Amino acid sequence: MSKASEVYVKRVGRRLCAGSATKAKLLDGLRGEISQLDGEPGYDELVSAFGSPDEVAEELQCSVNEAEAASARSKSRRIAIALGVVAAVLVVTLAAYVWYVSDSAEVYVVRGDIVTTTDYPLANTMFMRMIK
Repeated sequence: MSKASEVYVKRVGRRLCAGSATKAKLLDGLRGEISQLDGEPGYDELVSAFGSPDEVAEELQCSVNEAEAASARSKSRRIAIALGVVAAVLVVTLAAYVWYVSDSAEVYVVRGDIVTTTDYPLANTMFMRMIK
């Protein structure tokens, strides 16, 4: 199969909402139909012969059981929610880290040297004595 054929089949597959076994069977059937064409058709030839990937996916979707399609949509939704939760946890963790780091050290410039309170715990009192 040509690269254009694989791209076409992959685009149809992305638009199908079915279980993996059903999707594989439907896409294998589509590959079989494509292989019956003469030569190595390009992507535009496939679109003119079969229709756009949206149209083909819609036609193939009619043969999928509604319960199976609902299950596949539910799985996709659960994956999206899980990724959202992971992203939210990462953002909160990063924000907590930045807040902790910004509150944990004070930086002073003393006689041209940069002094932090985390490097020198007594730097704060030393700086305060120098100001007085």
